[in-house]
Amino acid sequence: DEAACGFTIADAVLVRDGLTVKQAGTTEYESAYSVVPVVMTVHRGYAWADVVTRGATVRVVATHLESLFDAGQVPTAKEQADQLVADLAQTQLPLVIAGDFNSDPRDPRANDDPNLGGQPTAGGACAEQQGQDPACSAYWTMRAAGYLDAGPLASDHLTWGYDALLTGPSPARPAGMTDRLDYVFTGNGATATQATLVGNTFPAGI
Repeated sequence: DEAACGFTIADAVLVRDGLTVKQAGTTEYESAYSVVPVVMTVHRGYAWADVVTRGATVRVVATHLESLFDAGQVPTAKEQADQLVADLAQTQLPLVIAGDFNSDPRDPRANDDPNLGGQPTAGGACAEQQGQDPACSAYWTMRAAGYLDAGPLASDHLTWGYDALLTGPSPARPAGMTDRLDYVFTGNGATATQATLVGNTFPAGI
C-alpha cells in the first residue's frame, strides 16, 4: 500500500528552425493500463502543434499508444485511438499524425498464429481480424475515421522486432521484424506525396 512507482512517458513535436508555431499543447489519454492495479498505471497521451509551412497551417500530432494489453479484452491502444479520433474531430486544419500505435493491421490474430510480435490475439471481447474491423484495432480505428495511411504498405514494410537495445534481432524473435506498429496518418485534406521507411533493416554482420 505504500509503494510508489511508475513511468514517465513523454511525446514531443520537433519543429525545424524558421517555421512558425501558432499554438501547441499536450493531452493525456483517459484510458490507461495498470501494470499493478492502483499502484502502477502507465499514462500516455499526445503532443500537437499548429505549424505554418508554405503559407498553410497544419496540425502535427505525435503519439505513442499503449503496448500492454490483457488477453480477451479490448486493447488500451484501441481505446486511446478512439479518444484521439474524437479529439481531432474538433479541428478543420489539415492533419498529420505520427506515432507508435502498437497495432498491426492483422491484429487481433488467431490463437494458433505464431504471432512472434506478441500482439493481441483473438478471444473474449475481440474476434479474429478478418479485414478492416476497428472493434479491437487502433490501426483500423484510424482508418475507419477517414485517416489515410501514408505508407509504405504495412504488409511489406515492418517496423518492430529489434531487441531492447536496438542492436539487432531479439532472441525471442529470431525472424527479425515481425510487425508494423509505426505509422504516419493524414487527414482533413492533407496527403502524403512520398513515404520512406528508415531503419527497419538490421546492421550488417548481426
